[in-house]
Amino acid sequence: MSEDILSDTRSRLLRITNMVRKEVKTLISDKTAMFILFFIPFLLILILGTSQPNLEATKTTIWIIDYDHSERSEQFIETMKSLNLSLAVGQRLTPKIYASGEFAPIEPDLGEVESYGNVTEELARRTITTQYLDAYIILPQGFEQDISINGTTTIIVYYDAIDFTKMIVSDMIVLVGSSEIQVKNMLFERDIIYFPETRPKNYDLNILDLGAPYFVPLMLFFTMQLISTQSIVGDIPLRRLLNTSLKRGEVITGKLIAYTIIGIFQVLLSMSMLSIFKVTMHCLWLDLFLILLLNSIVGITMGIFISTITKSRLQASQLFLLLFFLMYINVYYVRNIFFLTFIPIEQTRIVYEFLAYRGKGMLSLWAPIMYMGITGLFFYLASVIYIKFIKKEFI
Repeated sequence: MSEDILSDTRSRLLRITNMVRKEVKTLISDKTAMFILFFIPFLLILILGTSQPNLEATKTTIWIIDYDHSERSEQFIETMKSLNLSLAVGQRLTPKIYASGEFAPIEPDLGEVESYGNVTEELARRTITTQYLDAYIILPQGFEQDISINGTTTIIVYYDAIDFTKMIVSDMIVLVGSSEIQVKNMLFERDIIYFPETRPKNYDLNILDLGAPYFVPLMLFFTMQLISTQSIVGDIPLRRLLNTSLKRGEVITGKLIAYTIIGIFQVLLSMSMLSIFKVTMHCLWLDLFLILLLNSIVGITMGIFISTITKSRLQASQLFLLLFFLMYINVYYVRNIFFLTFIPIEQTRIVYEFLAYRGKGMLSLWAPIMYMGITGLFFYLASVIYIKFIKKEFI
C-alpha cells in the first residue's frame, strides 16, 4: 500500500516537474515576456533614478498692484520679493514678483513695447489669461490704516483659472508670503485676509470644463491605440492578401488610413459633446479638431507598431498596457522632460490648453505639434521596417 502511494507521489512530482520545465523553457524563449519581465523594470527604475523633479509649475509670476503706497504696503512688496521657499525635493522656489510701476514680461499681442508692460490692474486683467501671469494681488487704499487701527486688513487676489497646478502653487506663495510678512514686521496680533478669485470667471464651469485638456486627449489616445493593437496580429485574412500583389509595407499604410477614418468620426463626436456641454473653446473649431485628430493618429501608429512586433493578441494587449502605463506615470508623476516631449497626450494637453482656453493660433504652437508628428512618423516607419524585413509570418 505504501509503495503504491510512493509510486503515485513520484509520478505526480515527475509530471509537475515536467510541466514546470516546459513552462520555464517556453517563458524564456518568449522574447516579449522576457522584455516585459526584466527590461521594463530596469528601464523604469533607471528613468526614475536619473530624473530630476520637474519644477516647471513652480516658475510662478505674480504681480502686486499697490493702491495704498504706504510703508506697510512697501514692506508687503519687499517681503514677497524676498521669498525663497525650500521644497521637499531639495529645490528652491523663488517666484517672480513685479509691483506697480515696474515693467514685467507680457504677451506680445497685447501691444506693449518690446513685450514688456507697466504693471497696472487693467493690464493684469488682460494678462492673467496668458502664460505670462499666474496671479495678481491688489493692495487697496487704507491697507496700512486697517492693519494698524483695526488689526485686520483685506487684500484681493486673482489666480489664473486655466492652469490648475500654477493656481495651487500661487496660492501657496500668497499664503506663505502673508505669514512671512506678519513675522518679519512683528504683526503677531494682526491678520492679513484674502478672498481669492479666478480669472477668467466662468459661471457655467463644470468638471468637464476643468478636466477637458487632460481627459479628452487621454480618452481619444487610449481608445484608438487600444483597438489598433489588434489590427495586424492574428489577422488570418491578411495572410491571403499578402499572396496577392499587396506589399507588406502597404499593409501599415492601409491600416493607418482605415483607423484614421474611424478616428475622424470619434473626434467629431467628442467635440460635438464638448459643444453640447458648453466647454470653453476660444479658438477655431477646425484647429482643435486637427490637434485632437493628430493625437489619435499618433495613438494609432503606436498601436499598429505594437500589433506588428507581437505574436499573439494577448502579447499585444500586455505590451499596450505596459506602454500606456509608462506614459501615464511619466505624465502624471515622474514628468521627465525628455520623455514628456515625445508623449502625445502631454503635447496635446499643452496645445489644447493654449488653443481652447488662451485663444492662441496653431502657428504659435508649432513645437509641440512637431514633436507629435515626429513621434507618429517614428512608429509608422518602425512598423513598416519591421513588417517588411523582420516579421516572417502572421499567426
